[in-house]
Amino acid sequence: MKQHIDDLLNRYIDNDLSSSELKEFKSLMESDSEILNKLKALEVVDNTLHKMEVTKAPDGFTAKVMAKISETVPSIKVANNKSFFIILSSFIIMLFAGFGASMLFLSPSKIELENFSLSEKMHEFLPSKIPSLNLSVLTDNGLMISAIFACVLIVFGIFIYDSHKNFKKKINGFG
Repeated sequence: MKQHIDDLLNRYIDNDLSSSELKEFKSLMESDSEILNKLKALEVVDNTLHKMEVTKAPDGFTAKVMAKISETVPSIKVANNKSFFIILSSFIIMLFAGFGASMLFLSPSKIELENFSLSEKMHEFLPSKIPSLNLSVLTDNGLMISAIFACVLIVFGIFIYDSHKNFKKKINGFG
């Protein structure tokens, strides 16, 4: 209702009311003195604004203001984070290379697919290559935890690298 009354007040001052709206507005003014007081205040403001002398802005004012704004506000550029995609691509390539190498070392001709256990094959393969390796982590659960831990380390490495780059940019911005 308040929005409707404000709309009627503004349209009354601008002479935009139809005859039915004008009748409605006059009946509202007679029933509510607050509406009449608002109308008087709006008429004073409207008359004051119409009496004010308008000063024209100098030529090129808008261009100067916009140039000043662009000087003081740093430009926003879209971050092109190529390093993230390079690291992610490298990780995916290493993942496929590891999968390919495991298929090469553990080819179907050497193992029986129904009884395939990665931890058993790792127990057979790794001690010959790395004698000091602790074999207690080479269970199926241990391998899963190690893989998750490696993924988490890679993600944290990406974030640390990226934040270091941004930190260097901020420091170089001071000089």
